Amino acid sequence: MKLKKIYSLLLFFPLLALTSCFDAIEEVNLNDDGSGTFAFTVNMSQSKAKLATIMLADTINGQKVPSREDINNRIKEIVVIAEKTQGIKDVKTQQDFDNFVFSFRCSFSDVHALNTFMDEVKKKH
Repeated sequence: MKLKKIYSLLLFFPLLALTSCFDAIEEVNLNDDGSGTFAFTVNMSQSKAKLATIMLADTINGQKVPSREDINNRIKEIVVIAEKTQGIKDVKTQQDFDNFVFSFRCSFSDVHALNTFMDEVKKKH
């Protein structure tokens, strides 16, 4: 019984440490005709001081830290995929490196177009 309590505590403390590090919000608004809008926002502003420090390093724990240029290039790749996907339009992105808030928005003609876009993004990343 004591061992279970110890395991529970060991699992609980890392979860507390990771709370409020970032928010990822995915929003899909669907119209009656099947068209709609899609928005995805990642807000890491609560960790911006840590992230700003990390961005100054080349690697952390053996992993390459992406530069602003790397992040912008990834976002551009996603935009290109969206713009090439039939049924996706009005693609917009926002990048705020001061607060580490990134968002992607688009409109879609039907759910199939949105699913096709998502599948293509998964293949590339």
